[in-house]
Amino acid sequence: MKISTPSYLLLSLLLFACSVEEQEALWKYENLEKGAYVRLIDFEQKNFDISQPDLTIIKPRFEFIDNEGGRLVEQYRLEVGFMDQSPQNGDQSKDLQFLKQVDKSKFSLQESGNWGLELPLELIEILSTLNLKLEEINQPDEVYFRSQIVLKDGRIFSSENSSISLRASVFKNFFDFHEQMKKWMEISIEEGVKFFLTSLGKPHAVVKIAKEHGIKVYHDVPNKKVALAMRDAGVDGLNCINWRGGGQTGIQSAEQFMEDLHDIGIPLVCAGGIGNADDLQKALDMGYAGVQLGTRFLATHECKVSNAYKEAIINATEEDIVWTNKIAGNNSSMIKTDDIMRGGLRTGPIISYMLTKKKLKKYARMYLMSRGLKNYSKTAFDDKVQFWQAGKGVGNITSIKSVSEVIQEFSGVKA
Repeated sequence: MKISTPSYLLLSLLLFACSVEEQEALWKYENLEKGAYVRLIDFEQKNFDISQPDLTIIKPRFEFIDNEGGRLVEQYRLEVGFMDQSPQNGDQSKDLQFLKQVDKSKFSLQESGNWGLELPLELIEILSTLNLKLEEINQPDEVYFRSQIVLKDGRIFSSENSSISLRASVFKNFFDFHEQMKKWMEISIEEGVKFFLTSLGKPHAVVKIAKEHGIKVYHDVPNKKVALAMRDAGVDGLNCINWRGGGQTGIQSAEQFMEDLHDIGIPLVCAGGIGNADDLQKALDMGYAGVQLGTRFLATHECKVSNAYKEAIINATEEDIVWTNKIAGNNSSMIKTDDIMRGGLRTGPIISYMLTKKKLKKYARMYLMSRGLKNYSKTAFDDKVQFWQAGKGVGNITSIKSVSEVIQEFSGVKA
């Protein structure tokens, strides 16, 4: 099992702010006479080093909300549990364990006038409480938490009604990415890989190593500004993510990309909306050097997604593709189903607010990705779960083929 290291990073954020639908009752002011809730104010964040878990710590700061500015709260308690979803070597699941308790004497007056506190949370402390080691957590294991507020009159209000689970593999790369990247690159070089695709952030380190071994590097870009920066960083080509793509989609058309970047001096790949050989031909005619296929390969015999997913792709039209920001905080293209439409296509007010704030945006996206990937991992293999990502090229995908048949179809196009 491999740890969801950021489980503790998102701890207070998820418990106190993120579960809009499930925690709604605790957020309604008209219900304050019945209880209280906790509101996240800020994080004081230090460096995270998974190789030194005893040095890994965050300090979320929050305030108590009740009818007397938090003065009714006598005590704050925190519990943590673990759900082993890969028990091949024995079920390591742990029931909720007491993690931390803070009494009123440690509370302090916040800028808002409400009482609250800063709560240091250490990774080593969470591991110790659960009696777990880093290497004992794997995909798709879950670490979950429960917070409790004890009021003066003895009443206890808990986040149990909004159970939050974090998939162990979701955020691992957020902390361990650089070391993993090095290992992956070493393996790729040994295996003779000649092409790397990078995305997000600065690719300078990858470019440097790749060039030393004769490997080409292309980078995902959403617009001209990023494209120019990536060219200057030394990448060999650009993967232009347009608004017809599946999954996390772009914000502009393939035509706009070509108009903006036709003279950039490095090859451009059209990523989004390519369903058949005719779509490839159109992209080449526009000036693209090639295309990226995603949805087309989902509808192949070799792809290990459910048959219902594949059938949905070949039966869908471009009009059946909708955008939602509930997967990762930005637009993702999905096939319109009852599951994806339930509750609407946009995030609720709390997450939407967090997505507008620089300090909270990445935590909101992490939380959304944890839920989105959980749903997507189910939908890949369960015909009854219908969270189907797909691009607008579905209209030109009319049958399930073998991978070799797809490649044969596209290889017949002349540049």
